[in-house]
Amino acid sequence: MNPKHHQSVHGALAILLLIGSQSVWAAHGDARTRYAMANQCWALYVDAREQYVGPVGSGYKANVGDLGGGEPFYLKPTALGKYMLHNTQGRLLSNNGGSLSSRARPDADDSVEWTVKAVGDATAYPPTPTYHREPTPEEVAVYTGFLDPNIQSVSFTIESTQSPGQYLSIAGGTLAVSGSAESFRFVPTRGCANFPEAESNFSGTPFKGVLPGGSVLGHVDAHVHISATEFLGGIQHGF
Repeated sequence: MNPKHHQSVHGALAILLLIGSQSVWAAHGDARTRYAMANQCWALYVDAREQYVGPVGSGYKANVGDLGGGEPFYLKPTALGKYMLHNTQGRLLSNNGGSLSSRARPDADDSVEWTVKAVGDATAYPPTPTYHREPTPEEVAVYTGFLDPNIQSVSFTIESTQSPGQYLSIAGGTLAVSGSAESFRFVPTRGCANFPEAESNFSGTPFKGVLPGGSVLGHVDAHVHISATEFLGGIQHGF
């Protein structure tokens, strides 16, 4: 064989192997922590079926062999390791009393929050703080004493936060809610619906003075500096 022809054949084989390895890698996904899905677009790959979750009618089935045919979900974080799954119709996957449905964003409640954990992760993560309430000293001690293992994994379970022990799973090929934890992989994709965010673009003449009852009406720039406790020596606690 001509040496140049021999080299070109080897080069072509190398390219094919590279393309093949990239497609397998794309299907399997990278190892990541449970926090890495925030504010990004993902397809769900079902390990047991080696298929992607795709839309069928008003629901979903794990019957799609290629990434492009999978449903793109935008994962909007609600707390550490917890998300809403926002579909291409602008609706949120919901655990409706043990059955899977979707809710319009204005009707969202705790049923649309899902906890993501690496398969096999038995870590007792601190509970999400209660809103509009100062944490107790005991709760603060739990948080300050917790060492996050930051487990890197390829496969994850997706559990209903409102109903622990109920998971996104595949039943008869259909995406459902059950007591069996399914192993999913989050694979980066495109095509997610935009998730609406609050904007600071209001305009107009502000109200001045007091209301007839003596109260004040106006706008409040309410916010918190997440890292403030660091430069304060760990003494800031609260929300």
